[in-house]
Amino acid sequence: MSDISLGCVVVHRLIKEQHKDFDHSKPYSRRDTVLDRNNEIVIKLVSSIAALYGKKSNSSHYGIFNLDETRRGPFPAEFDKYRNDTSKKLDDELFIGLSKNVMHQLYIEAKDRPAASGGLLLFADYISKSVRYFLIAMIKQKEGIVISDKLEPKELEHLDLAKLNQAARINYDLYDKYISADENERQDVNYLSFVSPSSNQTTSGYFITALGCDKGNTSTKATSNLINESFNFFRNHQELKDNARKFKNEIIEYLFDCSENNISAKLSVVSEMAAKHMVNLEDDIKDKLSEELYAHLNSESIRVPVEFRVSKSVVKKNRNIKYTSDNVNFEFKSSLLGNTLDNEICYNKKTGHLTFTRITPEKKSEIAQLLDELIKERNSEK
Repeated sequence: MSDISLGCVVVHRLIKEQHKDFDHSKPYSRRDTVLDRNNEIVIKLVSSIAALYGKKSNSSHYGIFNLDETRRGPFPAEFDKYRNDTSKKLDDELFIGLSKNVMHQLYIEAKDRPAASGGLLLFADYISKSVRYFLIAMIKQKEGIVISDKLEPKELEHLDLAKLNQAARINYDLYDKYISADENERQDVNYLSFVSPSSNQTTSGYFITALGCDKGNTSTKATSNLINESFNFFRNHQELKDNARKFKNEIIEYLFDCSENNISAKLSVVSEMAAKHMVNLEDDIKDKLSEELYAHLNSESIRVPVEFRVSKSVVKKNRNIKYTSDNVNFEFKSSLLGNTLDNEICYNKKTGHLTFTRITPEKKSEIAQLLDELIKERNSEK
């Protein structure tokens, strides 16, 4: 049984073939009524599309509506009005009106992009796990062959439910949180998630442009969640837990390199790093764990984007242990710390002593000489 409760659902069609112009007299086909929310096929359709979010081939970007009024288009304001008008009760006519307006905006954005192609557009206002969402997803159709009752082959078109072509989803709870937050708090709230295989190219860029989507700026949370949740994932799987600490340190170093070189961190790179710790596993187990890790990090709850800017402060906090007082200061990589003397830095919880075990001979000699001089001075003062 699906965990999705449908509010309003409709499907329209944007009529355009790639590298061909629209028939501007009929650029789209739009329904005037919502689909039956209790129909099993409708429920399966929405559930199948919603379940694709966060999979490796359908990685999500997270963001907000574009703050530039000249670039965001009409949809953000129209959605906000729809949200306010349906906060207490859904309205089929308002939903249909909003979806039709989006179709027209998609046509406006796509008509000057020859490489753009159309498809079926699913619109759904639904609740999943007590969270309300507004989903817009483009679905492609695939051709096939079926054998009729007369044992004759005939062409068949069916929906491709294995891959999202393009999609955008609004989390109502996070949208409300963003609206009520102050400017600083908003930096850490992304209420939009969107899937666009080539989001910065003309082929699919019209979709996110038409909806006014913009990548968010939550590098702090994304960086922190990537470090902590990757470690937790490894630690919680028997096959991986022995490498959990090592994998975490490798991620921290990767993020440090990204921040130093001012480049974005990518989930695809993290996935490749994780795979190096799975070489001894059976292929089916390795593939399963790799897929689960990626989906976990890119999920609605963890929200690590497919690509994001790294927070230098978070990396430094995780990478270095730092202590400063009036008389003493030190800083070292957290990966060097342990509780036995075979670690480069050893901390004894019982005594509270911190021991540096691998000081160079030159530095040892310098410290020993200084110590002798200090002892001599102190003895002479007695």
